[in-house]
Amino acid sequence: MKSLLHRARLWLAALLFAPTLLLAAPYEVIGAIGTHQTGGPFITNLGNGTSRWVTPLDWTNNNAFATGPVFFIATMQWVGGSPVNANAMQWDNAAGMFRQGNLTAEADNEDRFIKLSDTDISFAALNPVFGIGAGDSLAAFALGSFAPGQTLSAAINFLLTDSIGEMWFNGVFVQQKLPLPGSLPLVIAAALAWGAARTRRRAG
Repeated sequence: MKSLLHRARLWLAALLFAPTLLLAAPYEVIGAIGTHQTGGPFITNLGNGTSRWVTPLDWTNNNAFATGPVFFIATMQWVGGSPVNANAMQWDNAAGMFRQGNLTAEADNEDRFIKLSDTDISFAALNPVFGIGAGDSLAAFALGSFAPGQTLSAAINFLLTDSIGEMWFNGVFVQQKLPLPGSLPLVIAAALAWGAARTRRRAG
């Protein structure tokens, strides 16, 4: 009977603890990712009032550790001049693009949109001039998983109003940190280990 009660406590601990792992912010900010523009931007007028801007870049992991899947989240965009507040575009979360008057800038090869609340990006650290809200979802470009010191190449593409002659962008790097669904047994195992440790502490 004591053994059955002990196992029941472990499984209860697992059920209570596993959701806290699954609900943790799935993306964390990662620093020391270097960028080098290797050409362009290459601009193609699409004939529908917009042009595609392709900016090829090399991305280098300057950390001493391997990363998980890394994404570049575009949090800043400027048009019509240098990257200063006067040239900033405003984020339109409903449309999923930046705007400045009649001018628009929309990601063209994003992998996904990532909600800020699903990251540990400090909302207070974002420049309010871009109009990004704490619950907004921003375009994220997949760069891949890096070995220490590795360089990967990936272009960032935007669709811009064709009257735009100059564009700048910047953002934040995050890496995905949650286990994939196939790794769920590892989450449960960790939760069981946590429950066992709690049981041992109480027994002691």
